[in-house]
Amino acid sequence: MSYRFRKDFIFKYSKPYRLFIALFFLAVLGHSGSLVLFATLLNALTSVLPRDVADVTALTDEQKAASLAALMDLVKWGVPAIAGMFVFHGSSIFLRKYVTYRISVDLRRRLTSHILTLPLRFFEGKRSGDLLSRSTNDILKAERAFEIFWGEFVAPLVSLLILIPTLFYLSWKLSLIIIVGLPPIVYLVRRASKKILSASEESLKWLGELTEALREIFESIKIIKAFRLEKTSEKRFFDVSRRFFRATMRAAKAFALNAGVMEGLTYFLVLTMIAAGTWLTFKGVLDMSLTTLVPFIFLLSPAYMRIKALSKSHNALQESFAAITRIEEILKAENDIKDAPDAVDIDGVRRGVEFDRVTFAYSEETVLKDVSFAIPAGRMTALVGRSGAGKTTVFNLIARFYDVDEGAELIDRLDVRKIRHASLMDNLALVTQESILFNDTIYNNILYGRPDATREEVMAAAEAAYVTEFSRTLPEGMDYVIGERGGNLSGGQRQRITLARAMLKNAPLLLLDEATSSLDSESEKAVQDALEKLMKGRTTVVIAHRLSTIRKADKIIVLEAGRVAAVGRHEELVEKSGIYRDLCRLQELGGGDA
Repeated sequence: MSYRFRKDFIFKYSKPYRLFIALFFLAVLGHSGSLVLFATLLNALTSVLPRDVADVTALTDEQKAASLAALMDLVKWGVPAIAGMFVFHGSSIFLRKYVTYRISVDLRRRLTSHILTLPLRFFEGKRSGDLLSRSTNDILKAERAFEIFWGEFVAPLVSLLILIPTLFYLSWKLSLIIIVGLPPIVYLVRRASKKILSASEESLKWLGELTEALREIFESIKIIKAFRLEKTSEKRFFDVSRRFFRATMRAAKAFALNAGVMEGLTYFLVLTMIAAGTWLTFKGVLDMSLTTLVPFIFLLSPAYMRIKALSKSHNALQESFAAITRIEEILKAENDIKDAPDAVDIDGVRRGVEFDRVTFAYSEETVLKDVSFAIPAGRMTALVGRSGAGKTTVFNLIARFYDVDEGAELIDRLDVRKIRHASLMDNLALVTQESILFNDTIYNNILYGRPDATREEVMAAAEAAYVTEFSRTLPEGMDYVIGERGGNLSGGQRQRITLARAMLKNAPLLLLDEATSSLDSESEKAVQDALEKLMKGRTTVVIAHRLSTIRKADKIIVLEAGRVAAVGRHEELVEKSGIYRDLCRLQELGGGDA
């Protein structure tokens, strides 16, 4: 991506804070003006002083009075000038930090909001550790880009617009020597920036891998302990860490080499200026009096510091621009699940759900092939089949997490692509096999089902799902914080909360991935009773794993290798479908995946 793109990115996110940026520039100009004022006072003082200290005794009363007056002016205006340097410099730093941190908050919010709008297809093949790294580490790098751009790149340029003309005013010949030496610095900076950018992108990539490795360790700690995988996990993490270190050192090497060259070249420029200035003075080309030399040197120091800051900031920006590129890759990703122009809202499911010759593939692998079936409204339909048969894909398509590649999915004879996605979500509740809960209270986890629900409605759902049965025994009751992923609760308790959440939503279409097989008998009964209440009167699609659930289904759809193998009730399928009989036999033996 071009430098122009990254500059546009910075301007885009800085625009809301243009007032503060304007104040920042005023502070920078105020600080530079204070420096020039002080230099002017020095110039006025040295213009009335003798060149040789010994000549002071030979001064006339009039000359002494003039020198004293110049000294008084230096004190009178020098103190405010120094105060101005303090106030303006401090203000510029505060305003720069304020704008940078505000932009960082905005960027983090926008990135998170955008990620939440992206379809499931975007997350295919993406490492959560890499996405996490982009949302945290890369944001911090981007934050640094804004601070460097305004504070260490643009601000020195603005300051030099005042300092360099003043230096030319004091001695245009000596200033010209400085200007002639700048092109080599600019050339070397631009040449090194490409290497720094490339190395920084590689470093950030491995930082994402490192974050992913840490995430896996934290999430899999029980398995690591149980199988004594500490050494294996440690070796894998160290290997990724070593690769990250090498990539980081490549960036550091490019940065350090360029910084060293810039440092040496800058001091060589200063040395050249002193030597050339001295030689030209001896030749009579320059007339460098004390009147000119003192303020020139006084302003040359901050001018040199700003030129040096420019060279350093350009290198640092390349490191940060690599992070901006990675962030923009996500921000440019589009949601391909879009409402049709004539999309409508729905209110309930009255005729049912239908798949009409549906074909679908994740990337290149076809998962469903020419699938057709109907799910009757208000009834329970069970999906059964071996692992990989396509059951979860059917769920994903009903919820329109993906769009079909061929054919059509219909709800009440209406193509789902012509139903507003928000309306579809309002009419659908999802209960996954894994209980997805948040590190919050029991009450709030249920409330997520319908955030505008009253406390009475939440408590009624909790009662119906037998949540209050165990919440009464907890220290804070319904206000008990359940921990990350509900880790402070048992499996059965977590499932009851997810069922209560679905009950509170009270959606007419229920997608249920059955997960009762891992529960003890007491928890299983409570969950099964809650499920009976939840499914009553709803259009329910169940990925069934237990024979007891399959037998209760009004309709069973048997999937095999992405195709519909058989459709019917339990008794019919036992008679006519060998695949179904095999699945039932496995369930009776306590194994398999129906």
